[in-house]
Amino acid sequence: MSQAQNCCSIFLLLIFGLALLMRQDEGVTVVRIAPAHSAHSAHARGGGGGEAAAAVEVAAAEVGQHDAAEVGQYDARLVAFAARTRLLLSPPATRRASRRRERSRASLLALSFARCASNCSGRGSCVRVADSTGGAAYCLCAPGWAGDACDVRDPSPCNAPDGGRVLSRCAGHCDEDVNRCVCGEGSAFPRRPMRGCQYEGVEKERAWLTPAWGSFVRGPKAAFWSGGGGGQPGWCDAEPGRGPRPPRHCACYDGANGGSLCTPTRPFCVNQCGGAGRGECRDGYCVCARDLAGADCSVPSGGGEGGAAAAGVAAAAAAVAEAGSTAADSAPGGAAAGGRSSPRVYVYEVPPRYNSLLLARRLVHDACALRTYEGKGAQQDAPAWTSNLYGAEVALHEALLASPHRTHAPEEADYFFVPVYVGCFVSEFNRPYPTHWLCDGCHRKGGKADLASLRALAWQRDLLLWVRGAMPYWNRSSGADHLWPAMHDEGACYSPAELRHATLLTHWGRTHTRPNGSSEYHLWRVDPHARGMYGWSRCYDPCKDIVLPSWRRPEAMGASPYLRRSSGGGGGDGGGGDGGGSGRDLLFYFNGNLGGTSQFENYSFGVRQQLRREYGHLAARAQRFADGGASGGGGVPYGERVIVTDVKTPRYSEMLSRSTFCGVMPGWGWSGRFEDAVLHGCIPVLLQDGIHTPFETVLDWRSYAVRVPRDQIGGMRRRLLELSPPAVQAMQLRLSQVWRRFTYGSVVAAERARAAAAGRPQGPGAALAAHGADDAVATLLAELA
Repeated sequence: MSQAQNCCSIFLLLIFGLALLMRQDEGVTVVRIAPAHSAHSAHARGGGGGEAAAAVEVAAAEVGQHDAAEVGQYDARLVAFAARTRLLLSPPATRRASRRRERSRASLLALSFARCASNCSGRGSCVRVADSTGGAAYCLCAPGWAGDACDVRDPSPCNAPDGGRVLSRCAGHCDEDVNRCVCGEGSAFPRRPMRGCQYEGVEKERAWLTPAWGSFVRGPKAAFWSGGGGGQPGWCDAEPGRGPRPPRHCACYDGANGGSLCTPTRPFCVNQCGGAGRGECRDGYCVCARDLAGADCSVPSGGGEGGAAAAGVAAAAAAVAEAGSTAADSAPGGAAAGGRSSPRVYVYEVPPRYNSLLLARRLVHDACALRTYEGKGAQQDAPAWTSNLYGAEVALHEALLASPHRTHAPEEADYFFVPVYVGCFVSEFNRPYPTHWLCDGCHRKGGKADLASLRALAWQRDLLLWVRGAMPYWNRSSGADHLWPAMHDEGACYSPAELRHATLLTHWGRTHTRPNGSSEYHLWRVDPHARGMYGWSRCYDPCKDIVLPSWRRPEAMGASPYLRRSSGGGGGDGGGGDGGGSGRDLLFYFNGNLGGTSQFENYSFGVRQQLRREYGHLAARAQRFADGGASGGGGVPYGERVIVTDVKTPRYSEMLSRSTFCGVMPGWGWSGRFEDAVLHGCIPVLLQDGIHTPFETVLDWRSYAVRVPRDQIGGMRRRLLELSPPAVQAMQLRLSQVWRRFTYGSVVAAERARAAAAGRPQGPGAALAAHGADDAVATLLAELA
């Protein structure tokens, strides 16, 4: 054996011995069966500190009855919710810091052995993770590719037969990397978009669906390829700015669309790929610089071949190790002595098919995205915020990637965030609306069920298998320290049952046991598949899961008293001295679908229909008053100014800001009416039995909302009128203190900062961005600390 081989063998033995020593020093490692939330702080709960302290003592006594060997099996859900603190079920801070320091040092040695297969074949970026288990390296493949080395085709076809997975229809050439329809070879501009166009007779030549796709621009083939008649060139051959315009005009995608007749626009990517020098946003996904990787190019990669790049990763890990070795654990949500924030969150870089690929292949510009860049003139490059129903899953991802709570070293983490866009994935099956191409009723006829819910279940299970196999952290706690977002209409109902120990981040706080779907529209409880779903027993566990606010764009809050006063230099609470209660001349307001047709018979569990029956007769007269038809209010008593309507209005924000109380009811699953009310200073009236609202287990909702049981809806108006003026004013003042916690202002602030740094217009949202420090993400992190 050569001297070099001897040295190598000795080196490997030293590493192995070091790993054994570390394991012996660890002693008993406490595993949290359910992640312990913090005790609610006095300012968040509105009091009750003595009760919480007493509960902590009781919980501590209960935990003390278990010896060290049994604590690993202790079910934290048996501890009173207010008393669940990570301190009870975690090792002491000094031991934790010592283990982190030694593990991080071993990580630097192990990292040198981590390599990506074939350097990802030049079709992806290499993520390298340092830990004491030997490190990990894997490829994040570009759209259209998969496999350990990004060497396996993974197409996203545009056309498929009926009953298959159809993302879009394409009468031209399909770019199966990103599921985009282009003109194709043989045309003057082969990359020109052909979105939303079809030539006559296309349904005879390829898979096509009508009438769901019937809104396409139609014409003879000559209208799209040269020879359009009368000297007009076809769409695919027309020269921009020269000669006659083509007879048909197809829709465009965001992005450059080089050589097209489309106005170039900036595409949306997660955190816009970090800005110049870190990566390029291309068709919704980030193409990172050589030494970077990740959904937003924020992970030191190393380029897959060591050298200076590997040294960069090692330096980053060393910085984390040094910070962890000198910092004591801080108070919840605070910064440790070494400058690290607590809790520390590791954000998985999951395969792009679970997030950024969904952005790349979206059918319309605002689907799944938070922003578009389609302004005109001086505002051409300014962000415009979307109304994406499931935008919170993207906003949370962006915020945690850029958060000071984020750590690149998983062994330093208190929590692990899995950035999966469930809402975006499921919504793909509902485009184009309303025709659904999955076989929703097949199982009723003895066939195989083919439901969006079942596909979402299998899709999430695939991701869970990846999480379990890529790193050891899920397996050591059964996912108890993992955060898993499930933001679609039915929340976590059709997430895998294997997530039962994880913290589910959802909008659907339905506490009912053995629930059925909220309507036929969201069918999921189908045997035998439902038995493997989280919702088989319940869709939301208030002892560990957290209901987060849904995404609301700044433009939808134009009349909010908080933002008006903030932009005008109002009080520090953003609501002024009266808590945003002045100028409210309407008693109650609700505007939304009231289930007026047979198709919506079971919509909202029938609650909205019941509200319409009770109070719909007051709407016309109250609306005339609101429109100025009754001078001075003399014609309509305040107690009759109740508007329950399904007539859409461009004055929605204004009407919320004029109302004292606003209705909150479910829709197709969760509804964002709670956020609409809170963000306009309107006291929420909760008409949803057994369904939690955002942060209901975090904040003292009784101080700013009213809950009316369904069987008392008939007496709701009397109950609201019986509330004393001081009680109403106290709730309005409390709303002015908590409203910002139901926004994602930090995400708006971050985009405005990126725009300012690049010299771009910043777009709307200045007033909301000013309150970003105390938004929903900050509230979540404070609760986890």
